[in-house]
Amino acid sequence: MSEEKEFSAQEEEQFRKGFNDGFVLQKHSPELLIQILEGQSDSKRPFIEGLKAGSQHLKREQVKALLQRKDNDLELGLGR
Repeated sequence: MSEEKEFSAQEEEQFRKGFNDGFVLQKHSPELLIQILEGQSDSKRPFIEGLKAGSQHLKREQVKALLQRKDNDLELGLGR
């Protein structure tokens, strides 16, 4: 049986805002995001959880893009 936490509409909105803010901060000012999150590692507030999730989402997208570029380079014979 999976335990899924029910979120209120307000908590969902806070998470969504945090996610979007985390994504943008990770892209444009990752040092600031690190400073914001330093004292929040144990926080379970929806906004903070959203910040973390948005940051991680962008990092995954960046890795996927890098791997795709490397695959394309290999197909074109540009890799070593």
